[in-house]
Amino acid sequence: MPNVQNNGKRIILEFIDFIRFKIENDSLTMQEAESIAKTFMENLNLSGTPEDFARFYGQPRTNVSSVINRRILEKPVRRVFYPFNTFREVIPDKWKSHK
Repeated sequence: MPNVQNNGKRIILEFIDFIRFKIENDSLTMQEAESIAKTFMENLNLSGTPEDFARFYGQPRTNVSSVINRRILEKPVRRVFYPFNTFREVIPDKWKSHK
């Protein structure tokens, strides 16, 4: 079974790498960008822990927890997971330029 998981990871990374390649080389069409964004936001149930979000956005865990406690009304899937798309919609704008 580990082969199936590794194959899935390889396929996902290949897609991500190609999308990043197209973005960095200004060859991603508007239609592709809209399709990818719509797919991610509507069909991808990607969750993370507050620690994951803190590391990704380069913020202290306390800042992340404050945003979650003040702005996310839905309950986490598990106590420690929150939907990434919901979290990214409520973070301060200055966090978005973390990279």
